[in-house]
Amino acid sequence: MIIDIIQCNVHSHHIAVQKILHFIFIIFSCSLVCGTCFAENQTAVDLYTQGNNLAKNSKYPEAIELYEKAILINQSYLDPWMGKGNAYLNLKLFNDSIAAYDKVIAIDPNNIQAWNGRGNSLKNINNFEDALTAYNKVITINPNLTSGYINKAGILQSLKRYNESIPLYNRAIELDPKSLSTYLNKASAIQKLNKYDDALAVYDQVLALNSSYSPAYTGKAGVLSTLKKYNEALDVYDHVIKNDSKSIWAWNSRGDLLQTLKRYDEAVSSYDHAIALNETNAPVWRSKAKCLQILKRPTEAMTALDQALANNPNYFEAWMDRGNLQLNLNNYQGSQQSFDQAIKINKNDTSAWNGKGQALMGLEKYNDATDAFSQCLSINPNLTNVRKNLEQAQFKMFQITKNSTYNTSNTPASGNFSKETASIPSQVTDSPQPHQKNAIFDLIDLFFGNKPVIPKVRSEDSPDIPNQVRLVLPVDVSLQNNTFLITDQGNHSIIISDYSGNIRLIIGGPKQSDLFTEVTSATLDKQGNIYVLDAGANKIFKFDALGNMLISWGSQGSDPGQFKNPRHIDYAPRSDSQEGILSVADSGNNRIQLFDLNGEYLSSLITLQKSDSFTSSEPHLNQSNNVIENHSYKKIIPEEKAVPALAERNFNVRIKDTTYPLSVIVDRRIYLGAQNCKNLDVNITSKNPEQWIHLLEGALSDPTTIDTIENISSLLEKCSVENQLTDSENLDLITTFIQQIPLVNEPNTRYPVEVLHDKKASSPDKAIFLYGLLYKAGYDVVFLSYPGTNHCAVGIRSDKSVNKPVMKEYTIDNMSYIYVNPDNPDIIGRINPSLNNIDPFILHILPQDSKHSLILPEREKRLAILETLNSSVEKKKFLEENRGKYSSAAKKQAQTDLDKLKSVTTYVESNTWNTEGISMRLKNSKVGDIQLMFGSEFRS
Repeated sequence: MIIDIIQCNVHSHHIAVQKILHFIFIIFSCSLVCGTCFAENQTAVDLYTQGNNLAKNSKYPEAIELYEKAILINQSYLDPWMGKGNAYLNLKLFNDSIAAYDKVIAIDPNNIQAWNGRGNSLKNINNFEDALTAYNKVITINPNLTSGYINKAGILQSLKRYNESIPLYNRAIELDPKSLSTYLNKASAIQKLNKYDDALAVYDQVLALNSSYSPAYTGKAGVLSTLKKYNEALDVYDHVIKNDSKSIWAWNSRGDLLQTLKRYDEAVSSYDHAIALNETNAPVWRSKAKCLQILKRPTEAMTALDQALANNPNYFEAWMDRGNLQLNLNNYQGSQQSFDQAIKINKNDTSAWNGKGQALMGLEKYNDATDAFSQCLSINPNLTNVRKNLEQAQFKMFQITKNSTYNTSNTPASGNFSKETASIPSQVTDSPQPHQKNAIFDLIDLFFGNKPVIPKVRSEDSPDIPNQVRLVLPVDVSLQNNTFLITDQGNHSIIISDYSGNIRLIIGGPKQSDLFTEVTSATLDKQGNIYVLDAGANKIFKFDALGNMLISWGSQGSDPGQFKNPRHIDYAPRSDSQEGILSVADSGNNRIQLFDLNGEYLSSLITLQKSDSFTSSEPHLNQSNNVIENHSYKKIIPEEKAVPALAERNFNVRIKDTTYPLSVIVDRRIYLGAQNCKNLDVNITSKNPEQWIHLLEGALSDPTTIDTIENISSLLEKCSVENQLTDSENLDLITTFIQQIPLVNEPNTRYPVEVLHDKKASSPDKAIFLYGLLYKAGYDVVFLSYPGTNHCAVGIRSDKSVNKPVMKEYTIDNMSYIYVNPDNPDIIGRINPSLNNIDPFILHILPQDSKHSLILPEREKRLAILETLNSSVEKKKFLEENRGKYSSAAKKQAQTDLDKLKSVTTYVESNTWNTEGISMRLKNSKVGDIQLMFGSEFRS
């Protein structure tokens, strides 16, 4: 029995050992599995972090690839799913973003970010009901999240459920009483319900919070105008102007209201104030033109419309106004051309086709008029007046066909004859001489055919030249090639005669009074080509020796190749070229412009200087800062074989408290042409300005660059108008657009079209692009190049010197310019300490003039931001280093202040684009009141 017991104990011990070994094996295996899982999770986190860094630089496709790799490692890892959804949302691939957010929600049904992203995606595809469900879920998860109520209210407004949206805005205001945009959204919903008094009360609430908030004044004045309380609305604009005389929108809106009140002279005055602040605002020029037409000042109205079109050549309404004005002035040829431009922009507009038809009727081109009226009726068959016009045109054609005395074999293809044709048969015999026959039918073609309305050959025996011409107002005469070249402004003509006054050629004159507006000068080249300067049209016309127009160029403005009241033109030969050059006294712009004989801009002479020697015997273009040379610059030649021809690039720009997506269409033909162009293959910061400034001037004046900058300016302007941005916020918008483009350190300089296509840029690339956008917006800017570094920047003129170390400024010609960093998101005026003691080259690349004279808005507010921020950073550093030295009683307060300083400075650095938001945050946080020495409780 004892043996049995011993055997039993041994057996039990053996079993226990086995169990222990088995347990140890399980623990070991689990540790291996857990270690592997930990390693995998660590790898997924790394991939997600890398993807996030790419997404921050707007490299969303690359970020998505990394998020997907992280998901393959750990499909329950939420962060890469969220990152993927956000990236797809930014790429406007909304169905893909919804799928990603749904995956997050499946794993974590209460993930508020996923529900919010889902709502935003659904809103963008106009699925408002499902978006409403998503935002409801956001509110359920967190009833204290302001954005949930604002987003839901916005959806309800889109569904025109205004009554339901208002309580949501009220709740958002309760949560954040200082969110001004929420008040404005609420006021908008109230207006839709025609509760105008209530809307006025909301606008007054906003102004009580911020008396300088322009959108609130705009809204209030709009409501007062709707209520026909025009004088009160006028008082609102006058109040804004009294406090800020440089508020463009206030002057413009005031002009619109005065126009409504039929106080047209005062309206013109208001528009002039707005134009003086920014001459590039095309709608203001058009509004001014409307008033001038009513005041019966058609010449000034035409000038205003031309200026509107110079600023925006695709301005449909301005072309329509121009066509109608010319129609009223019986300038039928000009009217037809204006309506043709309008039709190019909108070929389905019936008014444009009808206007063109009426202009053609005035030109007695009844067949073409019939086609125009017919096209109009094909768009809308119910236009009774147009149908009457069509019948009148058809009747005119019938009369001409019936009364024609010409043989049908000699009838022009169009079948159109004017009343003037009836006076021609007296010069035609049954057997006309060849010379007479050609002259007669040349005249018929000239007036009624498809040839352009320009002078034909006018030789000494031509019947077009009168027996005698009496000079009316000769303003210029030159002796060239043994002939007199007389500019007769009164007769709107250029007359070439010999020494005895025998006429050889007339261009213009009574028979073509609409050819020139105000001729001021003319010249001849060696080949006998004639160049006519028209100050009224701000153009140069080139004719051959027989009087046939070859080309024309120029428009009103201050850019290279544009003119303001030019007075004289002259030709000068050059020894290095048989062609020579043309010089033009551009009086309104205070400069001499030089061109080649094909109208290509060469340079401008702006400032003359004393010299000890004068050796030039012919026109010479140097590289000083007085004569800007770019004749060595070669324009971009588009690569027509580009495949694809167009590419879409998406950017995100921060505005106030939201992100605004910008979709840019890049012409890859121009992009490839820019890549092939070697103009900018130069490292700007390693060379003196004399070696590259003419290249930058040429690049910014290149038609392709002008188009690029105008395209981006138009997108940003649309964004500004839609969000009712102030001048200061609009400046932040422009600078932020450039700052958010990823920075690279590459030697050669890119064109703006290359920056857009590649979505990357060096510091000089960004500075050039920013300079062009700010110049286009009307700011007085300088280009800053820091030698020995890779950095370039831009300066914006300030109304006066700052003299504060926290805001970097440079002085040139007794004017102060505030530093703007294009490299990364940053506050205007703040400079990297490493650059603080480097003296940059300070350059005006493009001409200074009244059109580009805007100054830095809200300079004092921006300076206050930098001073408060600088003080806060110093306080934060002090507390971090010394909080351990405080007594226990003061240590809690020190920690509270430190936390506040960290929070505020973090907010500022994350929102450099939001000047108004930063200012309010610094002010409301009262970080400036924080004291570092807490009485006697600081232990030394």
